[in-house]
Amino acid sequence: MGTIRNLILLGSNSFSAGGPGLITPPRPRLEPYRRLNFSSKAQKPAIWLMNADGSNQHLLLNDPRFDDEAPSFSPDGSHVIFSRCGPLDGEFPCAIYRVDLDGSGLRPITPVRIELQDFEPVYSPDASTIAFDSFGRDGIIGAVYSMNSDGTGIREVTEAELGGYAPDWSPDGRQLVLTSKCCNPELPSLGAIKPDGQRVRQLTNDAIEVGRSSWSPQGDAIAFRGFNLVTGENGIYVINADGSDAKLVMKVRPTALVKHGPRMAPRSHFVKNKKSGPVRQIEDGGALPRWGSAQ
Repeated sequence: MGTIRNLILLGSNSFSAGGPGLITPPRPRLEPYRRLNFSSKAQKPAIWLMNADGSNQHLLLNDPRFDDEAPSFSPDGSHVIFSRCGPLDGEFPCAIYRVDLDGSGLRPITPVRIELQDFEPVYSPDASTIAFDSFGRDGIIGAVYSMNSDGTGIREVTEAELGGYAPDWSPDGRQLVLTSKCCNPELPSLGAIKPDGQRVRQLTNDAIEVGRSSWSPQGDAIAFRGFNLVTGENGIYVINADGSDAKLVMKVRPTALVKHGPRMAPRSHFVKNKKSGPVRQIEDGGALPRWGSAQ
């Protein structure tokens, strides 16, 4: 049996220079999730692959005409879905695409439309559904949507007032965690919702400004980027899935967190490593990593 490596990449995104990518040490006796993908450190965002220890970094897709961002693996590890943005009639629309791991089979999942920006796609655990955020769809400034894996059946998950974005599935596929209030002056907060849009729950209070988030593999906790307005502490937090007991587990300078969020390692390992585990850089300049199944 292989190992899983607990990774949080907090380096620069595709738009600005920033800090290093961070990884905690491997732990034994865990099923492997070794392959990662991430947006490029290059001037034009591109999709790269690497092993969880930072080795075997190689370019998957790079077309200078487009910005390719926010990649996510299919559950079986056979392909990647991502957001492709490019100029069109003076605008910069984004659509969801997929590509096989050898760079072949590139095709759109959502159509390119001048008024739309579809972003941050992520598969449900059973691969039947893709959640993503979209801006400008159906006259709504920003919301989380879901669709069938072939791009059909697009449906709104969050209401316009919630302003949801950056979704991530719970391991059982029954809930989505997301950041709310994308498009109004209120502070973003962490929320959970059923894929059909029912039972919206706010998980964080108004003292913490929330960025992107990631559900733990066990489903008992959520990691998220946050800034505590009361204490001034900025970094990675872990909160129970019911919204209780939010804890700061890693302090990070604010510039390293712009447009980034953590990818959750097994919770007990992550929290323990706050005190005892070394942190080391495995990559310089990438952003928005996601785990993929080892092959």
